[in-house]
Amino acid sequence: MRTQIDAANPRSIPTSVQFEMVAGYLTGTPGALWRGQWSQFPGKTLVTIDQGGAGSPQYQANVMDVEPDCYRPEDIANWMSHATAPRPTIYCDRDDYPDVRKVFSGPVWLAAPGVTDIPAGFANIIGIQSMTGGGFDLSVIFDDYWPNTAPTPVPVPIPIPEGAEMYTATLTPGGKAFVPFKQGSFKSIYLLHDFTTDALVVRVAVHSAERGYNQVVMHAVTTSSPEEIAFTESDVDGVSLSSVAGDIIGFTLA
Repeated sequence: MRTQIDAANPRSIPTSVQFEMVAGYLTGTPGALWRGQWSQFPGKTLVTIDQGGAGSPQYQANVMDVEPDCYRPEDIANWMSHATAPRPTIYCDRDDYPDVRKVFSGPVWLAAPGVTDIPAGFANIIGIQSMTGGGFDLSVIFDDYWPNTAPTPVPVPIPIPEGAEMYTATLTPGGKAFVPFKQGSFKSIYLLHDFTTDALVVRVAVHSAERGYNQVVMHAVTTSSPEEIAFTESDVDGVSLSSVAGDIIGFTLA
């Protein structure tokens, strides 16, 4: 978790408080006070807010301020359709939250003074503004990557013993795997799923370093028998797999 400080006037932010993040305004009366002041917080993660009013809309802002005298829930759909930030977020309090959720399922920064845990029935809360007063507010931010998106995990290459004629492994729900091997070692990959009623979709990318190509196949496993994806080229030297559905799948290179 991280601590975020915000203030209508950046000069109200004290140096005595420990924080990793700073939220300020691009629009409204506070927007004029913040203009030219962002550089006063080197090394901090900066979060920009569009509260409506003078200078709005600012669709590049990280946060849309939904509360009385700012934006209202009925403004959300249009604003979000133009938003360009990595993870456009709504700031609102507990009273406005139900109306926000009627039109927006994305991340919410919740104003709830005195509250440090996500209240029951509240979903996709990236942080809570839990302390106000003294010219500034403090929030606890639960999401380690907000206002940016989480990085895509890089699969760790799975080594295959030299000379192996077959290799079998499993792919976890939502998991990724990268399996490099000696060029031409395998001719096919077989996918196996304990099929019940729903097909399991797997993204398979076939690689060749020599020719610099990737062949991507979106394959739906629809039976409980091994399903073969044959390599169409002889210079294949690796495969990447990504599970699109939430179930374990087995795969065999042969």
